[in-house]
Amino acid sequence: MKKILFTSCFVLFTIFSTYSQKNNVCTVEGSRVLWDSAEICLVTVDTSIHKNLIIWEKPFNKGIETYNIYKLINTSYELIGSVPYDSLGIFVDQTSNPDIESAYYKISVTDTNGVESSLSAFHSTIHLEAQIDTAGGQVNLTWNEYEMESAIFDFDFYLVHKGNTIGNLGIFDSTNAGVATNFTDILSGQLEYYLVSIRKLLGCDPEFFELCNYTIAMYDEGGDGWDGGYVIVKGNGEPIDTFSMDDCYGPEIHEFAVQNNVFLRTDYVGGNDNNENYYFIFNTDMVEVFADGEGIIPPNGGTIGLGECPTAKVMSGPYSQSLSNLEDNSVMNINNIFINEYKLNIYPNPSSGKTTVYFYNPGRSSYMMVLRDLSGRTIKTVQNISGQEYTFETCGIDPGYYFIELQGTKIFKGKLVIR
Repeated sequence: MKKILFTSCFVLFTIFSTYSQKNNVCTVEGSRVLWDSAEICLVTVDTSIHKNLIIWEKPFNKGIETYNIYKLINTSYELIGSVPYDSLGIFVDQTSNPDIESAYYKISVTDTNGVESSLSAFHSTIHLEAQIDTAGGQVNLTWNEYEMESAIFDFDFYLVHKGNTIGNLGIFDSTNAGVATNFTDILSGQLEYYLVSIRKLLGCDPEFFELCNYTIAMYDEGGDGWDGGYVIVKGNGEPIDTFSMDDCYGPEIHEFAVQNNVFLRTDYVGGNDNNENYYFIFNTDMVEVFADGEGIIPPNGGTIGLGECPTAKVMSGPYSQSLSNLEDNSVMNINNIFINEYKLNIYPNPSSGKTTVYFYNPGRSSYMMVLRDLSGRTIKTVQNISGQEYTFETCGIDPGYYFIELQGTKIFKGKLVIR
């Protein structure tokens, strides 16, 4: 019997013949996994393609076949697409029109036996509008709130971004969330762009699964193994795995894994010659976090503490913000901005090593390449590109969605996924 335990019902995954538990926890019958629900991490607007992105984080579980994306259409949620488990946890809603309206989304999962979970809590995108008061010399911004069906994460402010180019918007001001969804700026004599965002303290990683790996090393002073004795590792009171030792002095090494912040403890069940048995538990960095028994005193189990990954998730990332659509202070159709922009061909895409951008440049004009993340932060800049293709390394760049722009006599734009 082996089990990996997680902190919520959705990410509880077990592998054994029959298991059931009450209090809205998942049920496993045979080898079939019945999920309670998945959760959306964030929804946002991809301002480069004017479409909505739905982002989720994936549990470490091959029992999931697909993620299913639902959208509120009229009065009911309808399926608009599915994404395989082994793909990036992102869905682009090609039916969305964020320059016109906000949208509401839910997701579910389907397991390898074709069983679909219930729908998640909804998230809605931010839709921004700008109205020009020429008499008062003002730009009046209004937007709808970022809504969640349940308090999945908290945010305190709406951040107002402003800039004179689309790719160079900076934070200009903020309003208190839940208090104000409007902002007034002075109308300048030049074209300026606006968007509104919220920040999520723990960013969303569509390939992220915060699994803490532990090692248990078992010894026997007599060299005859644990002779019927065994140790049970528990997380949040539930058995994760059971370990015993064959005929030897040791160390006999085993591994187990839990999600971050699961409460860990061990129970020791005795056999013969318990005074000879002892063991140590080490975290991912092989730092000892627990010792039980000393070869003289028999082990009796005890509290390890909260499961903690020494290399835990960073506090920011490519998906740490939900962005609204873009607006400008001349109330022009946003699509007119892109008349002189051209599509950039990128291969391979997604990339996990090197990638090449291809663009039409027969006159060999000089271009500058700029790589930005979803928040608009510049990740990489390359000057003096004069051919019709350019290859660069993506190693060392965090996984996620990125925007590539080539700036010269024309503007070429594209989107790159780095794995």
